[in-house]
Amino acid sequence: MRGSAQPVRRLDVNVPVYDLQFGPDPRWAITSNVGERVPLRLLDLETGVITSVGLNLPADALNYRSVVRWLADGRLLLVGREIWIGGPRGEDPRSVFAKFAYEVVPSPSGKLLAISTLDSGEIVVLALASGKMTTLTGPFRPCAQDGGIGIVWKPDEMFVAATDCSDAAQTAMQTRLVRVADGREIRNLSELSGLAWLPSGDLIARGPFQARDDPAYWVVALDGTRRAIPSVGFMPSPDGRFLLGSVVRGAPTSADPARREHFAQLVEVSTGRILEVGEGRPVGWTASGEVVLVSLF
Repeated sequence: MRGSAQPVRRLDVNVPVYDLQFGPDPRWAITSNVGERVPLRLLDLETGVITSVGLNLPADALNYRSVVRWLADGRLLLVGREIWIGGPRGEDPRSVFAKFAYEVVPSPSGKLLAISTLDSGEIVVLALASGKMTTLTGPFRPCAQDGGIGIVWKPDEMFVAATDCSDAAQTAMQTRLVRVADGREIRNLSELSGLAWLPSGDLIARGPFQARDDPAYWVVALDGTRRAIPSVGFMPSPDGRFLLGSVVRGAPTSADPARREHFAQLVEVSTGRILEVGEGRPVGWTASGEVVLVSLF
């Protein structure tokens, strides 16, 4: 982001990396491969060394869909058969929600969890300090079999947005904007799916979804007004100025049918300007505003 075409640093790791989760300590990230959640693997972002940490949970506690990530205060969130909160390295995990949660999204401060379950079209907001639960009635129904509802928090934690579809064919898609304090829906965005909420209070959304066209990307204000932006990506930078995404260039060959060349790009939210970042699959931003890319080959 300072204009250099070269990475700030390169880390060669000795295990496959599919996903990285960043936390409040800029030195460490949680890494996982497809379907792997145990043991907890911590990547030192200065040296590239990976440390494996055992978790004091039952053998079947986590599954391939499990969420393992840090909250803003450094505690570890573990989502599987139940929801547990532990120390920064999973120490002394305690159960805070004794049901199988299908989708769990912490608020920016980490004090609240928005939770959806398979047996309900509602969202439960759990206050971790008190255990109090508030129900957002929706309904919030997935748009695809085994899909989620795309819960995103407004940065001030007063509202959440989540998608609702009347059937699995993505017809009658809508995003409901709901006030957390009383569960009241304050706006409905027809044919749009919410992706991220910016620090400015604007929502990044995409749609409508049509069979032959890629969905457009939009910046949507709380009053419903919207403007189009290039369809690059939807991972916002910490300051909300840029959205991170990627494109795939080059077709596979007979000699290497699995190869894909991922190139990271940014779109500037205010202007729609597209910036090339470099080759690699983007996995997110660090708290200090660095873009992290994973090279698959």
